[in-house]
Amino acid sequence: MSRLAFALGVVVCAHAGWARSLTTESLVVQFAGPEDGFAVTGIVSRMSAGARFIADAKGDFWSIDFERRTDDGSVERHVVTHRDAARTMRVEREGASSAAFVWEGLDLPDEPGALDVRARVALAGPAVEWTLSVSNRSPVWAQTMARYPILRRVTRVGKDDVLLPSMNLGAKFVRLFRTGQEDEGTTGIENSRVNVP
Repeated sequence: MSRLAFALGVVVCAHAGWARSLTTESLVVQFAGPEDGFAVTGIVSRMSAGARFIADAKGDFWSIDFERRTDDGSVERHVVTHRDAARTMRVEREGASSAAFVWEGLDLPDEPGALDVRARVALAGPAVEWTLSVSNRSPVWAQTMARYPILRRVTRVGKDDVLLPSMNLGAKFVRLFRTGQEDEGTTGIENSRVNVP
């Protein structure tokens, strides 16, 4: 617990002046503070009278799944998220419209500090480019999946149309979008799920 408090204390001091948003003439992407792992809490269209996509004060950002074989041959699984304690967390601003969010020294079970993650968000007009880089120094834990960005409460369930990206770089248009993971009248989308062979 003391390590978590120390890590968060360093981050809060280092980012006290950060505006917590990226902006272009078309979009504003809003983020939580370091105490919440810089979660995406809002995307606002400046072209549509401030139409808000993602209405989630808690927000989410990324999640990475890992597996390892145990001595008895079974598979052990572990998930690391943007909210996990890291040795250092920081934001590297690249102007008003892009930034890299960096977690260095994330722990895997029995392997402290084995993981670094860099999540870059870059706005280009009405588009947002999301890039995730993972450095895994573990000799036994293998990355099996990354989810980035995780955007929750994007649309009202059954009331809005959604264009969903797919793994083959295409997309699917869904009218009156519904999902099995409905929560408080709104739904979320894990925009980029990548399976690692």
